[in-house]
Order: sequence, then C-alpha cells, then structure tokens
Amino acid sequence: QIINCLLLLLLWGFALPAYAETPKRVITIGGPVTEIAYKLGANGLLVGSDTSSYYPPEAKKLAKVGYQRALSVEGILSLNADLVLLTEDAGPPAAIKQLNAAKVPMLQLKANRSIDDIIVSIEQIGQALNREKESKHLIAEMVQKQQDLEKLLNGMKYRPRVLVVHRHMGGTPLAAGTGTAANNIIALSGGVNVVTEFANYKPLTPEAAAVFRPELIIIAAPPDDAIKDESKLATHPVFDQTPAGENGHIYVMDALEVLGFGPRIIDTAVKLNQLYLNL
Repeated sequence: QIINCLLLLLLWGFALPAYAETPKRVITIGGPVTEIAYKLGANGLLVGSDTSSYYPPEAKKLAKVGYQRALSVEGILSLNADLVLLTEDAGPPAAIKQLNAAKVPMLQLKANRSIDDIIVSIEQIGQALNREKESKHLIAEMVQKQQDLEKLLNGMKYRPRVLVVHRHMGGTPLAAGTGTAANNIIALSGGVNVVTEFANYKPLTPEAAAVFRPELIIIAAPPDDAIKDESKLATHPVFDQTPAGENGHIYVMDALEVLGFGPRIIDTAVKLNQLYLNL
C-alpha cells in the first residue's frame, strides 16, 4: 500500500498548490495536522490551532480558535494568518463558507484514516510550509516503522478480541464500531474489533459489553481524564462482566494518541501489539 501511495504522491505533486514563499503565520486545525507541522520543524510559523491540538505539549500554548468541528471565524480572522491548514472534518460548513468569502488562504487535506493518508498529508503539508526535505525524511521513517510493524503482525499466533471505548469527560462510555479510527487502529495493531454490528459510536451498556466479551479494552480519554481519573475509568461497572474486566486488562490512553492517526500512530500500534502479547 505504501509503495502505491508513494507513486500517487509523485503524480499528485504536479497538482498540489504552488506557494511563492513560505507562509509566516499559519493556523493548524486538527490534532494530526498540528503534530505533522511540529514534526516538520515548522513550529516557528504557527500562530494558532484548534482545541484538539494539544500534542506536542508546546501546542497547548498556541492561540485557540475553537474545536475543529466548531471553529470560531472571528478567532481565525483575528490571527491574520497567511495559511490555514485543515481537513475535510473541519467546520461547521457555514464557518468555512465565511472564511472563503473573507479570502482566507486555506489548504484542505483529507482526514487521515490510514497510514497512506498520513503520508499524503505529510507530503502536502511539507510542500505548503516549504519543508519538503523534512517531509521526505518523516515519510521514510514511517515506511521503515510500517515494515517493522508488519514483521510483528506476521509473528502473531493469535489475534485478541479488542474493544475501544471513547470516553468523553463525564459522559457515557461509547463503543467504537466499524468505520471508525478506533476500528482501524485495532486492525493496524493486530487485534480484532469485537463490535461488528454497528458503525461509528454507540453508548455502551453492561449487557452489550458482556455480549461483546472483549479480552482487552482500551479507553480513549481526553488528556485530563487520562491523567486524573485513570483508576475510576478503568473500574467503570460497565466492564464488570467482560473477560477484560475480570482479568484487569483495561487500559486508559490519550484519545489523540489512539484515534488521531498522526505521525505517532505506528508507535501506538506497536504499543497496543505489546499489550496483546502480554494477555
């Protein structure tokens, strides 16, 4: 897949927007977009981001322009950016329409759902920020990590049943079904998603959890939840009647790390794979 992706990049390179000079004031929308910009060494260009952009830690210091699906047009305009990097998930549509009407320079990227998507985003962001050399190095690094991961997966004798739960602060645990980033990271790491009956996310009940019978549960939580309430989340009664709950195989992880599909995603997959091997 990666080879095909790289061939596509060679073809698409001629169709990408041309930038006369490096932007000097950039806003990044979406955690993975911001992570890529930092990985490419473009942090000196960044003046703002959305609230889902909290990694690396220095990204928290950037001016915030709302959540990526609920952007503040006024906040973006106030930063006088000469480029806004965002994905197709950004919105609402009315906000994007207003930004277009105000002639705000924007580069819309495909939302990452796979390693191939990430590589394309790296190439496009690298070109937009005049970081082509850095983007090539990062892509090569990811290709090598992908090959190492495939070796791990080929050596697996058993693929465990995994449930990813998206836990909003104070909200109901949501089980990740098909068509989600959670479903993709489970497959990428060598597990099997126990949820096949529905797509997207649905509230998780004790009865449903018992039927799913996950051997390992990953709770994808906001960073404050993950730091402050790990024991409380991992002992939620909804998990009591599952093999994972009975055996203590419940792990709380940062939502952006698990679901973001940014440059760290292969490292995350390896981390999950090691959890599987220790079951």
